[in-house]
Amino acid sequence: MGLSASQARLLSVTQRINNNELKSEILANNKIRLAEDGTRASEKYVNSLNMKKLDYKVYKQSGDMETVALTFNALTNYSDLKTQYALMSSNGQVYVGSEDAKIYESANNLYEFLNAYGLIEENDEGGYTLLDDKKAQWYTNLWYKMDSQNIVDIRLNKFGDDNERTYEDFKTIEKQAGSGNYLLLDDVFVGSSTWLQFALENGLAVLTRIQTDTSAEEKVFWQDIEYTSATDIIESDDDANVQRAEVEYQQETKRIKAEDQKLDLDIKKLDTEHSALKTEYDSIKNVLGKNVERSFTAFS
Repeated sequence: MGLSASQARLLSVTQRINNNELKSEILANNKIRLAEDGTRASEKYVNSLNMKKLDYKVYKQSGDMETVALTFNALTNYSDLKTQYALMSSNGQVYVGSEDAKIYESANNLYEFLNAYGLIEENDEGGYTLLDDKKAQWYTNLWYKMDSQNIVDIRLNKFGDDNERTYEDFKTIEKQAGSGNYLLLDDVFVGSSTWLQFALENGLAVLTRIQTDTSAEEKVFWQDIEYTSATDIIESDDDANVQRAEVEYQQETKRIKAEDQKLDLDIKKLDTEHSALKTEYDSIKNVLGKNVERSFTAFS
């Protein structure tokens, strides 16, 4: 083999060796990435095992208790066996659903507000009957909260019987705050337990509930509380999330294992190729060295 041919071949083999080493480095980096993926998958799975969900205890008309997912609807929809809660935004506005917001906006006073819920039956004497005192109290409380008043001035079971009630009793209670004190909650979130739990845990929403003071007046008022202090809100294991996390973890580890095995085969193939190239490189370098030695000998 001539000197020029040997040099050209040596350059070619050197380039192939460099290319081989670059590929090996890329594959080694890919193995590191896979190891990091495995660590993240493990951390995610462990975190899922530790995750809790918020449930809400409600009572049926029979008096039996059942547990449901904690959502805005479950928390704030009326039931005569429930503690009344409201949900406040971090800006101090009360969250309401679209129906409550629409009724409040169209009502000029408390009387019209209650009437829109079908709670009032008018009579010929200029008065009315409340068809459901408990439900009327619930929505009276909501009216005051939407109207930016934490103290509720009317407690229906202290108000007197139906014969003493006139149209003017509740018509004189007119709006004070308008629509600035409440925030319409998107329909996407009203039934979402995920959103409500995230909002409570991260301070995006604050729980407030109706209380009755112990003074002689026994007025009703709204008071903020920590959601962790509410006895009808409980933490439980999120079994569905754990099962989903386990499936995801198994799928991810299976993917990582398959990719890792392929990388090992590719690396082994490159190592074999690198060994052959190195042998060829050393052989050519040896031939080139002898050619150079003979050339110097010829001209010495």
